[in-house]
Amino acid sequence: MSPNNRIQGRLPRYAGWALRSSFTVPIFDAARQWICADVGGCYVSPTDRHLICGVGTYDLQIMESLPDVDTIIVPVGVESGACGVCIAAKSINSKVEVIAFDSQYGPPVDN
Repeated sequence: MSPNNRIQGRLPRYAGWALRSSFTVPIFDAARQWICADVGGCYVSPTDRHLICGVGTYDLQIMESLPDVDTIIVPVGVESGACGVCIAAKSINSKVEVIAFDSQYGPPVDN
């Protein structure tokens, strides 16, 4: 599901997958409501605290494997990964620098 106001650059990666897509929904909130109603799905916000805790666990592995790490570079994507890394990394080492980047093929950071 991708509403009209999203970047479509990721779609070629999923060619051949058993996916159904629709580009008739104008904005993200409408897309979320439509897909939940259409398939009986449940929407989990990218800023859900449980999701952020879960995706932040890979940062714990980084910090355990590289205890002297001073910089972590993380894609922003839909924000949960970057949030999780920032929380986990800064909780372990307040001096670690987290650099987040926004891919040209990903969703814009402002969702």
